[in-house]
Amino acid sequence: MKYSISYNNPQNHFIDFKVSINVEDKTNIKLQLPSWRPGRYELGNFAKNIKDFKVFDDQHILMPFEKLTKDLWLIETDKLKEVNISYSYYAAE
Repeated sequence: MKYSISYNNPQNHFIDFKVSINVEDKTNIKLQLPSWRPGRYELGNFAKNIKDFKVFDDQHILMPFEKLTKDLWLIETDKLKEVNISYSYYAAE
């Protein structure tokens, strides 16, 4: 798994993430954000801050995905070598 993090427009308070995942020999993957706030004993809804969640195949073609819960995504990866995910995260909290 490879991450790329950028902060192109700091005045907008969005951090841009790109994630590349090797998915050979997998029929699907699930991506999930944590529920617990680090250093606190309380739940957080971090997924509410995600904007423009997109999935691309290894040919950079936009792929469908399914959001199973507020913080869990299912991506079908059969016959792919890699998937690339991009999203922006609002980080002004």
